[in-house]
Amino acid sequence: MRRQRAVLGEIGQPYEWRESQTLAEWLTIRGHFFCHIPNETRGPVAWHRKRKAMGVQAGMPDFLIFDGRMAIEMKRRRGGRLSDKQKECLIKLADRGWRVYVAAGAGDAIDWLVSLGL
Repeated sequence: MRRQRAVLGEIGQPYEWRESQTLAEWLTIRGHFFCHIPNETRGPVAWHRKRKAMGVQAGMPDFLIFDGRMAIEMKRRRGGRLSDKQKECLIKLADRGWRVYVAAGAGDAIDWLVSLGL
């Protein structure tokens, strides 16, 4: 019971990190060239300043898939919302020819990728 609660969270759905892990495994198994942007990392203020100085930008989507120039912002299956910075980044990527998508869980993201032939 304890393990299930840790995975599903307080309202009976997987956490965003679990959904991201599932998508990363799916992409890896199929040999796609991608990266995950770890903007959700929490930590000391000094660490965030250092990351910002290195070029980390708030709002970047969770996944950049270089096969086909696709960007995915992962959200939980229910209740996830985009921040203004995330909206801004997705618009900028779309303006530069990237296909962008806000996925409600890994299954939704995979369905979108499959629909595009990936």
